[in-house]
Order: sequence, then C-alpha cells, then structure tokens
Amino acid sequence: MSKISIKVLLIASFSMLVTGTIARLLMLLVFGSHFHETVTEELIFFGALITIFLATAVFTVTLNKVIVKRVKNLEKATICVKKGDFDIHLNTRGYDEISRLSENFNLMAQELKANEYLSKEFIRNFSHEFKTPLSVIRGYAEMVDERELSVAEKKEYLDIIISETQRLSNLTNNMLQISIIDSKSIIAKDDDYSITEQIRNVIQMTQLKWEVKKLSFDLDMDEIKIKNNKELSYQIILNLLSNAIKYSDKEEQIKISLKDSEDSFVLSITNKGQIIPTEDFDKVFQLFYISDKEKNQDSTGVGLTLTKKIVDKLKGNISFESIDDLTTFVVELKK
Repeated sequence: MSKISIKVLLIASFSMLVTGTIARLLMLLVFGSHFHETVTEELIFFGALITIFLATAVFTVTLNKVIVKRVKNLEKATICVKKGDFDIHLNTRGYDEISRLSENFNLMAQELKANEYLSKEFIRNFSHEFKTPLSVIRGYAEMVDERELSVAEKKEYLDIIISETQRLSNLTNNMLQISIIDSKSIIAKDDDYSITEQIRNVIQMTQLKWEVKKLSFDLDMDEIKIKNNKELSYQIILNLLSNAIKYSDKEEQIKISLKDSEDSFVLSITNKGQIIPTEDFDKVFQLFYISDKEKNQDSTGVGLTLTKKIVDKLKGNISFESIDDLTTFVVELKK
C-alpha cells in the first residue's frame, strides 16, 4: 500500500475518532450526564448527523492540508515552469509520494534552467564562431576590392579567404553531423569491413596535410575485421588523425596503435606537440572548446565533440592523456 493511501486511512480514522468524541461531549453538554437513559430515535439521528458533519469537516480540512494543498502547489509550479520560470522551488518535507514527486520536480526545474543556460550559451558561442570567419572574409575581400595590391598580396589575402571559407564549411558540416547523430536513437552496425584498411585510407586521404608538416608515422596495427558502422568509424579515425596532425610539431612522428581483443578493438593515436592544459581536461569534449585560440585560429572546436558523440552512440569508450609534449587519444569499440 502506498504512503498516500496509508495517510488517507489514518486521516479517516483520526476524523472518526475525534468527531465521535466531540459528538459524545456535545450530547453530554446538551442532555446532561443521564442522556443514556433517555435515548430515542430522534436523539440517535441527531447524534449521527453531528458525527457525520464533524467527521466530514475534519477529514476535509486535514486532507486538504496533507494532500490537496501540496498537489495544488505542484500544479502552480508546473504552470510557472511552462511559462519559463525555472527558479520555482517546492517544499519537500515528508516521506510520501508527493514529497518524492516534489523533489523530482525541483531537480527537473534545475535541469531545465541549466539547459536554458546551455542553449543560450550555445547560441552565443555558435554566433561568435560563425561571425569571426565571416568578418575575416569580408575584411580581406574589401581589401582586395578597394586597394591596389601586388600579385603576392592578392594571393596572400585570397588564401586567407579560402582558408576561412573552409573553416566555415567544416563548422557547418560538423554541426550538421552532430545534429544527425543526436537525432538517431538506433545506429545501424551491420557493415563488414577492415578497420585496419580504413585507417590506411584515412592516412592516405590526409597526406597533403601531414606532408606539409613533414610528419612521419609509426604504425603498430593488427589486421582486424569488424562488423559495425563503417561511415561512423571512418569519421572517428578522420577526426582523431586530423587533430593529431594539426597539433603536431613539424618533422615529428604520429604513432598509431590498433590492438585486437576478444570482442573489441583498441585504437590509440599519439602525437608530439602542443598539449592540452591540465585545467582544461574536463572541457576537451565540450562544443567549441579550443585549447589555444590564438595558435589555432583555423580550429572550430567541434571535431572532438562529434567524435565523443559518435563513440557514445556506438557504445564505445574514448579517453585521452596529455603530458610531456605527448597527447594520446584512445578509442575502444565493439567488433
């Protein structure tokens, strides 16, 4: 039996006990101490009316205080939340279902308030990340249009415009992919393919980027065939390898390890160069996080967020370590 039901029964019992006593006292007051000797049908009827009336009154008042009033407060609080007021807080005294409901309501209001803040924060951050390259593009485009520039200057400015345009393209593409991943409750995992060959393909695809920095690779990979989502695992590898290339110092080595286990595989990618500050460890997978914006102006701060969301959707794990000029990202996925 629920605690509310027990309370209702206790209130009913209390009402009957109290009103029975009060009715008896009233009868004694009106008819004297010898009213038992003069009991009539009218007297019984009169006593019953008094008892019923008092019982109903006591039961109603007590029930209103213990249950009805609290339910009405919940209703009023719900209307406040509906109107966007998330600062509402309900009294949670007691140990019954309404108390627990009030506690959960308070938690819900706190989460909604946090989500509202995060939503506003997201809009501010996205607007800033979108506006910055647009301002750069406009500024350099006006310079090219209005000034007498040398061929070398024009090429320099046009290269900046192209770079910022690519940054905008990457930002919008990654945000679209995040939206798609968030909207999917079930991810298909029925592709049969070689994860080892997929890594080789990503290395080849990013060749222009790592050749510019004269990077080399140390590959320690088992030959592993898996059944998962080919497109999403490719995106994980591409994002992590692109990140390693971007933050590697020139003429350094990127180490890629792929190890097989009974029902999963572990991929780790290590680069030497700019590390993640210890105080920023908890921000690495946050949207728009960039470790050093002055040094990494071409970064969008979306890639690792997307990677984390994909790994989570595939029921895997992702972790990282950044110390002594070495940064390693480790992903474990089911085969």
